[in-house]
Amino acid sequence: MVVLAWHNLFIIDKKFNMKTLHEIHQHKENFELIEMIESPEHYTPECIEVIHEILNSRDINNKEKAKIIKQINEDKARKKLLNQNLSEEEIILHKSQFLDKKQIKNIYIKQLKLIMKEQKGFRFDVWSYVIGAY
Repeated sequence: MVVLAWHNLFIIDKKFNMKTLHEIHQHKENFELIEMIESPEHYTPECIEVIHEILNSRDINNKEKAKIIKQINEDKARKKLLNQNLSEEEIILHKSQFLDKKQIKNIYIKQLKLIMKEQKGFRFDVWSYVIGAY
């Protein structure tokens, strides 16, 4: 009987936590919610589940969602490229919950080209080939 009581307490506690998570995140913008899904290592599985539920309940069109996902992944790629020593370190692509490896690779190539244009001393295009190998 004690085990059953603890089990019921766990279920009640989990439902309470899910409700609390929903209340915490329901007022956040779509961008922030999608950003959280794209970084699941920073959140509990229950939190990610609630965020998916919130997004699914909203009337967000696919075009808007795709634009947000692209922006988040471009920002991640750019930040990673800017914080690496590109001439000495291997570039390891981040993973996306929405985009496949080829789409992520194309984002890195695009961001690398933009960075190369901005940084006058970094003219050669060898990194497009390095990323292309992955």
